Amino acid sequence: MLALSGVFCLYMVYSVFPLARYLSHRVVVSNNGLSIEGPRSRKFYGWENLGKVKDHSIFEVVKIYDTSGRLVYAVDYRAPNAGLLRVMLGEFLGA
Repeated sequence: MLALSGVFCLYMVYSVFPLARYLSHRVVVSNNGLSIEGPRSRKFYGWENLGKVKDHSIFEVVKIYDTSGRLVYAVDYRAPNAGLLRVMLGEFLGA
């Protein structure tokens, strides 16, 4: 039982830790794709450059990956407009 608890804790850290990198970022969604704006950078990803979206409902985290499998953004369900972002990702990416 203790080993199972340890595995769950490791999985939780693995799933939630990427959020820290994107705390000061914002996302702008358009018909052409996503613009991820950080304190020192801005990156645009066209819808054709985005791959999959993972929705970790247990930890309330959504992760967006590009077509090469690299994480481009992660957001918590409780973030402002996170629900709207999830709906829009579903519309544009079929997630």
